[in-house]
Amino acid sequence: MTSDAIEISAVILLSNFQSIGPFYISDSGVIRITPDIGMLLAARLVITAGIGNTSAKTEELYGPLPMPELSDGDYLSYLFSMSMQQQPIPGSSFSTGKGSLIFSIVFEDKLKDKIYNHKNLIESILREHSSDLNFSNTVTGMISPEIKGASEELLKMLYSKINNAIELAEKYRGASLFDIGFLVSLPDELNFLAKKLIQQPNGWREKDISDKDNLMTLLSYGLVRKENREDGIWFIPV
Repeated sequence: MTSDAIEISAVILLSNFQSIGPFYISDSGVIRITPDIGMLLAARLVITAGIGNTSAKTEELYGPLPMPELSDGDYLSYLFSMSMQQQPIPGSSFSTGKGSLIFSIVFEDKLKDKIYNHKNLIESILREHSSDLNFSNTVTGMISPEIKGASEELLKMLYSKINNAIELAEKYRGASLFDIGFLVSLPDELNFLAKKLIQQPNGWREKDISDKDNLMTLLSYGLVRKENREDGIWFIPV
């Protein structure tokens, strides 16, 4: 990482299994995390965040929390948890297969204010991909080699996608869709939607916009803003 770069340092996948409690599954690499350190992280983060309790929020970024287990730097983490479902333990009267899957977004403490500016962007990417792993055919508390391998690939993809998105968001900061020179510089898929948006400067109702993925991208880059009105959610080009 260059001195002025705004980047996350790692993505870690943890879980809170009904049968065995907090568990480290895998990470995106870059930072060296041994299985023992991973299990310590899982236990502390799950307990600190109250994941698994009915009061804990799901599919929203929580934190930041300190990461003292990572001794090669001063790190913080945002957590994103979601419900997961596995097969009950055969013959068990108490097992329901319910649990939680937790994504930990790790970054350097010195970047906390800058990373905070991109919370919505990070959250939208995690929400888009958090269900890519399918645990439904596994028995609760078990992680197959296939699932572990798939999770490692997913975390590497998320690491790259989040950092690329942050880089673009920084590049577009303060820009306007009404600046024609800037508008034509956007990737084709964003340019097409942006041209439609600027034709409705007072806003476009969400339910009338079919391209939701690129709309969320423009929103996360600060190129449109969301407004709640009596007849629904509207998006206004900036």
